[in-house]
Amino acid sequence: MRVGEAPETDWFVVIVNGPAARAEVVAGLDGVRDVLLPLVLAGRADAAPDSPAGMLAAIEDPALWAPHGEGDGRPYWHLWVPVEGGSVSVQRLTEPPPQPERTLARTAELRALLADLQALLRTLSGGRAGPG
Repeated sequence: MRVGEAPETDWFVVIVNGPAARAEVVAGLDGVRDVLLPLVLAGRADAAPDSPAGMLAAIEDPALWAPHGEGDGRPYWHLWVPVEGGSVSVQRLTEPPPQPERTLARTAELRALLADLQALLRTLSGGRAGPG
């Protein structure tokens, strides 16, 4: 990776707009497929190359993504496609999302630091209890 270049990730945010609107952060193109497949099976999409069905068939092909913008110049930057009553957009994340176990560990560290700080403040205030 060059200086100033965003790291490559295998994470995407998929936003479905319309009657069954939702947004999901998914891992890899398989995760994108998992979101698109129900739209195709529900008949909300045709097989045109720029439809979810067409996307599903060609999702590994960087050429599918290219017309939707250069982004950071790497394949699978982002794409958008209309579906019945809405649209689907897919955006590759440039940073991996926080992992729950890492977030929980960091939260535990911060709680311990705050408890130490609270004890120190109580000592400095002569033992008077404060809020909390």
